[in-house]
Amino acid sequence: PDTAIAQLVPTIRRHSFGRRALLRAVEAGQIPDYSMTPQDIEALRNAPESDLRERALVIWGAPYQEDRQTIIESYFPALRLTGKTDQGLAIYHQRCASCHRWGNEGARVGPDLNTMRDQPKEALLVGIVDPSREAQPTHYLTHLQLRNGETISGIIDQSSSASLRLRLPGGSNRTIARTAIESIQRSTRSLMPEGLESGLSQQDMADLLTFLIQ
Repeated sequence: PDTAIAQLVPTIRRHSFGRRALLRAVEAGQIPDYSMTPQDIEALRNAPESDLRERALVIWGAPYQEDRQTIIESYFPALRLTGKTDQGLAIYHQRCASCHRWGNEGARVGPDLNTMRDQPKEALLVGIVDPSREAQPTHYLTHLQLRNGETISGIIDQSSSASLRLRLPGGSNRTIARTAIESIQRSTRSLMPEGLESGLSQQDMADLLTFLIQ
């Protein structure tokens, strides 16, 4: 992949012209489609521009529609496997660290995983596979469409009559003046998208769960 283009992703993904450039780069193979974060993919699937939504669906397919409970139950065998913490750490870095803190690592966007070490593995499994089931309103996803064409998605951290501050995936914060906002769309779903378990084997899930409770 073109490293220079890949480095521009955090900037260009936020504007309509940037979203088009980003999709062109993915379609041309300059940016691997698997390198996009779940949050990026969800934002492109829900872009204000219908043609961008259609192109994103061609590349990544439709959002996950499977019965979450069925998928949870399909991973029950992982609860009986012996996990490897070093492998779990690698999976945490790949799929969790951009939003969740564990030990002294990761970003403080979603719930702090340090507070969940005493939870049963099954409870953690439910949270991973069906993140919106017990999500608190403080972790609901908000989409902002700005007057300059930029789209921002994150968790509202602070709100006043003059501005909103959002926590973004990766751990950064951004304050936006209300006068710059065209529209606000608040979801009742977690910032953590469904489908993060996609591609994880039973052993992978066992490794991740073992790592999280160590």
